[in-house]
Amino acid sequence: MPSFNSRPRAVQGVVCHDYSFNYCHFEAQRSLHEWMASEDIPGIYGIDTRALTKKIREHGTLLGKIVPAGQEALTPFVNPNLRNLVAETSRKSRQVYVKEGGGDIDILAVDCGMKDNIIRQLVNRGARVTVVPWNHDITKEK
Repeated sequence: MPSFNSRPRAVQGVVCHDYSFNYCHFEAQRSLHEWMASEDIPGIYGIDTRALTKKIREHGTLLGKIVPAGQEALTPFVNPNLRNLVAETSRKSRQVYVKEGGGDIDILAVDCGMKDNIIRQLVNRGARVTVVPWNHDITKEK
């Protein structure tokens, strides 16, 4: 059975109102900042995220980028509207998830960027979940 944690990261940047430089969760092995630095993920804090959310609701998806100070010329502008984001986030092959002992009901899920927790919850409730890529021909499925 495939792992829920084997998919590539989808985080392109972090925008938050407040950031704590001190972390204390007992399972923490490194800070958010250390993880972001290791993955080359830019971030910014001190942003009024409520105002940003209102602006997005009023105008729809807005293009932007987070640029670290002194790196303006190094950071290319990427317009995600020019890419097939569904193809990028969808699984590349058919995967079956089921608890040991089988499932009571079969579900075919088309992955258009679905969260792994949806699959996890269905499996925990006794379903056998077959997840297929966004462009899979479902007419050949039962």
